[in-house]
Amino acid sequence: MRDWPRKHHRAPAVLEVEFRTAGAFLVAYSSNLSKGGIFLEMDPPLPQGTKIGLRFHVPGGGEAIEVAGRVAWVRERGAPGEAPQPVGVGVEFGQFGVDIGEAIDRIVGTFSGIRIATLAELRDRAQLGRIIKSALSCQQLEVGDPDEARHVFAQQVELLIAVLTGQELEDDDAVQIMRLARAHLGQPIPTIALVSNAAGRAHAEDAGADEILEHPPALPDLQAAVVRLIGRPAAIR
Repeated sequence: MRDWPRKHHRAPAVLEVEFRTAGAFLVAYSSNLSKGGIFLEMDPPLPQGTKIGLRFHVPGGGEAIEVAGRVAWVRERGAPGEAPQPVGVGVEFGQFGVDIGEAIDRIVGTFSGIRIATLAELRDRAQLGRIIKSALSCQQLEVGDPDEARHVFAQQVELLIAVLTGQELEDDDAVQIMRLARAHLGQPIPTIALVSNAAGRAHAEDAGADEILEHPPALPDLQAAVVRLIGRPAAIR
């Protein structure tokens, strides 16, 4: 990782990034740890190579975290017909100072996992649980029907992951629950639908799923979907 001199804290572009939760920050941070950076949605994106300063204010995380970096790669708007991907930039961090490392350690030390609601038929629950635990640090809360979902959604759930079978009767509750997540208290809960056939995909689209992945998903695809949904900044200034 390149060590950016301190002068780059006075970079041409300075972004203040606010995340919805400490969990959202940690998803975005840890998923990009090998690159020492983070993905930021912005349209139009900054040019590759732009040196920037980032200031993270993480709710519940204490003082703001400041770090210098540069735009390492750019994702432009896809061509018509391609699966939609958020436009933005991948930012490579400079080397953390001791104070920044300690601040991140404090956030991580108090983090018990993203709160994820999961929805699957009984035969699929064990497999879904293993997949999620392999991909994410999280607390899983299973939901089985709309009434149970309302109770779970009130517990500061950050994400819903649902398996849709493509069977009308089996997917009926799933569609209702995903719609409840989208209408939750004026602050929609992001939803990921896992599907294995065209009928399941149609039900997921009808429910308004934010992300639709093949079931079982490849772990990098699941991690990337989570970053896109809850790791994205709530505001960039």
